[in-house]
Amino acid sequence: MRLVSERFGPWSGKALLIGALTIVLLWPLARVERLVEERQQLRVTAFESIASGWGGAQQIGAPLLSVPMQKRSWVPYETAEKRTERWLDSAPTRLVATSVEIQAALDVRHRTRGIYTMPVYTATVVMRGHFDRAALEALRESEQPERGRLERAQVHLPLSSLKSLRSLQSFQFDQQLLKGQGGDLAGMDAITADIDLDAILRSKESLASPDAAPSASAGGVPFRIELTLAGTDALQFLPLGSATTIDASGNWGSPEFHGAFLPDHHQVHKDRFEANWRVLQLNRALPSSWRGNEQGKDALTAAGFGFGIFEPVDVYARSYRAIRYGVLFVAITFLCFFAWEHGGTGVRLHPMNYLLVGLALAVFFLLLVALSEQIGFDWAYLAAASALVALLTIYVSGVVDRSGPAWVMGGAMSAAYGALYVILGSEDYALLLGAGLVFGVLAMLMIGTRRFDWTTLKMRSID
Repeated sequence: MRLVSERFGPWSGKALLIGALTIVLLWPLARVERLVEERQQLRVTAFESIASGWGGAQQIGAPLLSVPMQKRSWVPYETAEKRTERWLDSAPTRLVATSVEIQAALDVRHRTRGIYTMPVYTATVVMRGHFDRAALEALRESEQPERGRLERAQVHLPLSSLKSLRSLQSFQFDQQLLKGQGGDLAGMDAITADIDLDAILRSKESLASPDAAPSASAGGVPFRIELTLAGTDALQFLPLGSATTIDASGNWGSPEFHGAFLPDHHQVHKDRFEANWRVLQLNRALPSSWRGNEQGKDALTAAGFGFGIFEPVDVYARSYRAIRYGVLFVAITFLCFFAWEHGGTGVRLHPMNYLLVGLALAVFFLLLVALSEQIGFDWAYLAAASALVALLTIYVSGVVDRSGPAWVMGGAMSAAYGALYVILGSEDYALLLGAGLVFGVLAMLMIGTRRFDWTTLKMRSID
């Protein structure tokens, strides 16, 4: 250290020591950062506990019809010269609806586990649409090599989890109320109900007779389903209809739209959102019908889309981002103190003064994390920043025996932490604002010391 001082000047040894102190302070900042990660993991565990009891992320699809099929077969009868006709069971045919309209209304509220609070929702979903009558009529033609047993058909409503179903208000096909029960569809949970499509089609044939009154439903098999789901994190829809229209709304001001399709139109307000989608059969790879499990769970869910209950800037994310600026604030504070000390003020600071100031800056972030878990980030930041600025103002005032420089330093620290708060609260412009803050501080420091001779530690005169 003495050789450095002799070669470069009397201030160089202290400069190197202050640089070393800055590096040493990386350790407490790293420990606080690690603490944030641990607390964040505890929150994840609490959220998983809430989700397991309430319901996790949900997927729901439009109803599918499953028609058992029989294949014509000839078998020997008494002698090889005689054969008889038999119908053997084969893989069922799955049919998607011709048109589907879905309305989803979310009611978001919060559930608490310990000190952690998680947004959860209940979604009331209403589905309307119809199945193509001609496609069903074609399945029951006995002249074909295969025939459909329409009287033994089933309707499936795929869900990610039956556990999340809170109520099934209506499960209606062509004015018939069906009794839904738990089932399976290609590896997915599903509400399943038996339905006699043959009887429905025969009733429509009578409606379509010349003597019958006209009916809007005579050309298809209409359905209406209403249910309530409970979930967390996200709600996705599976566009299983040939044409699917979805209108969703909820009392949440920061939805995150994701999946295979983004909404055609959406409006996001402070405490509510509205969104709508329209998906055609051509927009997805799923056919209008298939046999058995030719289309598995992955194929059914590939075109899923919807929205997440997204927290734009949560407590730990903002705390973690603040710690990332910790080293910058320590370095800038030390550099300002150093320039002030050697700028002709006559004040001399001991390295211990620098160390204590740096530790106070590091403790700020620890205090911020601890308070934010209890009173929220905004109030926690105000309390922690106010305590830090007050502490440093009192400390510097005592060190230099003058209140003027201490108040100037307190005002500067208040402005710096105010700027940091704006950066942390910005979701889209954090990088831009952070870069602007760094550049602004560096510019002021460079302009303020542009005539300072670092060799002689004196200000140069203006010619």
